[in-house]
Order: sequence, then structure tokens, then C-alpha cells
Amino acid sequence: MGAFVDDLNAAHDLFRTGIPVWLICHTRELATVRIDKLVDAIDESANHIIPLHDAPGFIDTQDESPEHPIVYQGLTHKAERYLAMARYICGLYSYSI
Repeated sequence: MGAFVDDLNAAHDLFRTGIPVWLICHTRELATVRIDKLVDAIDESANHIIPLHDAPGFIDTQDESPEHPIVYQGLTHKAERYLAMARYICGLYSYSI
């Protein structure tokens, strides 16, 4: 579990509550951001398994079968997210005659 954000205040709030945060920003903004730790991205050799550091067990990130549809790709504060979710839900409940 974690969040990708582009807002420093949201990143701060999530970090303080203990939620992992990935801050997305333009490289020109890096001079104003303190980075405490860089971590490697998950690669294929990890077999889509993320070990938990503070608890026993792991998070399985393998694709579902059948695959779940991608409803929206983008940042969370954009209105397009809600439009995409509405279109998806309307499609679930539309019946063909």
C-alpha cells in the first residue's frame, strides 16, 4: 500500500501517518525537496513479491486472472479520475437489449 502524489502537503500528511509515499515532481523542483532515502523499483526478478519490513509476510503484486481493467491512469486530484470512474460504473450497469 502506498500513494503517488504530486503535492508536498499531501506527501507530508501521508508520511506522518506512516503510509509510504512516492513524490512525483519535475526535476527542476528537486532542489527544494529533501530526499531521505532512495529505493529500487521492483524488477521482474522479485517475482512481484514485496516483503514487509515491519511485519511478517509480503504483498503479492502479481496480475489478477482475469485481469482487472485499468479505469484511470493519472494523478489522484484530477477531475478526469472521477469521470473515468463514472464511465466505468455506468458501463457495469448498462444492459444491452
